[in-house]
Amino acid sequence: MDNHRLDPCCPSNLQQKALWEKKLQKEKAEIMGDFGDIMGKRESLLKTLGHEIRLAILQYLGTRPNCVCELVEKLAASNSAVSYHLAFLAKCGLVQTENRAGNTYYFLTDYGGKVLQWLHLMPFPTGEGEFE
Repeated sequence: MDNHRLDPCCPSNLQQKALWEKKLQKEKAEIMGDFGDIMGKRESLLKTLGHEIRLAILQYLGTRPNCVCELVEKLAASNSAVSYHLAFLAKCGLVQTENRAGNTYYFLTDYGGKVLQWLHLMPFPTGEGEFE
C-alpha cells in the first residue's frame, strides 16, 4: 500500500468534529470552486462518449469526413440511429457538417479531434496494477 498521509476521519469528539467539518468545507470550496465550473461540461462529454456508436463515429471521422450513408454501412446501424448519434455529437461540439455536391458530410471539429486524441492516449489498467 502506498504511503499516503491519512487524516483522522469522522471524529467523535464534538470540538474535533467541528474543526474537521470546517476543514472539509474549505477543501470542498477550494477544489470545487475551480472544478465545479466545468464539471457539467465534463459530465456532458463523458455521457456523449458513453455509447459505442458515438465512439465508432469519432474513430471513422478521425480519418476523413463521412456522409450518413457511409456511416450507416460501416456501423451496420439504421439511418435514424446514426443520425441521432451524429446530432448528439454535434450538440456537444464534436462534429460539424458540410454540404458537398448535394450530400451532407460530417467531420470532426478541432475540439472533436482533440477529444479523439485524448481517447487514444488514455491508459487502461492491465489488472496487475500496471497500465498499457
